[in-house]
Amino acid sequence: GPDGHWLTKAEDKSTYEVNGFPKNVCEKISCPLLPAPINGVMQCTDDNNYDSLCRAQCDPGFDLLGSRARRCQWSGQWAGVPVVCQRITCPTFTLPETIDINCHNSTSDATKTICRFTAADGYRLVGPDKVICLPTGQWSDNFPTAELIECPSDVGVLHGVADCSKNNKYNSVCTYMCRAGYELKGSTTRRCLANGIWNKLKPVCELATCKPLPIPANGRMYCTNGVAFGSECVFSCELGYEPVDEANTVRVCREDKSWSNNPVKCMRVKCGHIEVPANGTIICSAKDEYGSICSYSCNPGYDLRGTQQRVCQADHTWSGNQPSCQVIMCGPLSAPDKGKVECTNGDIFGSECKFKCKQGYVLHGSSSRLCGVIGQWTGSQPVCELVACPVLSHPPQGRVACTADSDYD
Repeated sequence: GPDGHWLTKAEDKSTYEVNGFPKNVCEKISCPLLPAPINGVMQCTDDNNYDSLCRAQCDPGFDLLGSRARRCQWSGQWAGVPVVCQRITCPTFTLPETIDINCHNSTSDATKTICRFTAADGYRLVGPDKVICLPTGQWSDNFPTAELIECPSDVGVLHGVADCSKNNKYNSVCTYMCRAGYELKGSTTRRCLANGIWNKLKPVCELATCKPLPIPANGRMYCTNGVAFGSECVFSCELGYEPVDEANTVRVCREDKSWSNNPVKCMRVKCGHIEVPANGTIICSAKDEYGSICSYSCNPGYDLRGTQQRVCQADHTWSGNQPSCQVIMCGPLSAPDKGKVECTNGDIFGSECKFKCKQGYVLHGSSSRLCGVIGQWTGSQPVCELVACPVLSHPPQGRVACTADSDYD
């Protein structure tokens, strides 16, 4: 019949009269009920009745397969083909073994697949750490790559060696040692961390140093390189002083930060024994040590011959020559004419010389003379003069005849 009605015998009470036809003759055309697709919805303009248009729509994350719109035809069948909502999937992918993949549905939207990425131990992720499968069937971002984690490569130290288990790669452990004469300042080991940074600062090898050496009293010191390892300190003494141990005048700073040899000491130079002259004495200002002045003097009656003072010199010798004390002599005295001289000890100091004249002569001058400390005789040289008697007068009317005028005898 017209308007979607079938001409048929009514079999139930639902028949009715339409456009002049008895109600037991025509009934409304309907199609089978269209169920909503799984993971989707179905919306119809008039349920499953004739000419009803049903449109299918899938939930987000699902793609519709089949006829999106179906109309109920007067044949009692739906136009088109059945609808299926199929979950949208993105292309499969593979990544290197150095990247761990963990894919799961989103907790906030079960239709979304999220893949999270983590780099394997020793690697760093370059790119996004996750991608989302979009409703378009495409992944939300490019896939990451993994690069090997490396710390700065300057692992070596000046004046030392670095022994690294994996060079500058992740988790490498570098152990540091210094060469002989150098000491390590800082940590002996350090590790390359996952963030590409060493866990500790690189140590340095500093030149080992010894404790400063004292300059010996009355001495000097010259060092080739201060107190650093290998420095040689040479010691010398001031003028008039000498090392106690001549074989120990150089000290070297060793790698254990100690000095070789024993401390250097300077002692005053000694000139040794100085002889006291016979019949003399000696007085020294500082015994036989450098700079000592020894003064000589002789006993009374002796005269110093030679150096009066001698000085102890830096070369261990006394200046000048050894003097002597010689007895003072005044020189021989001659006997006066017509006389004689007798001395107690010749012309030596202290000797007393006495003068006498022959009979008939009288002594004029010093009858005795002493040899004094200055080497001269006291008094003056005497003379012997002939004894003369007073002139005799002749008697009156007489005369006097003498053999030798008025002389003695």
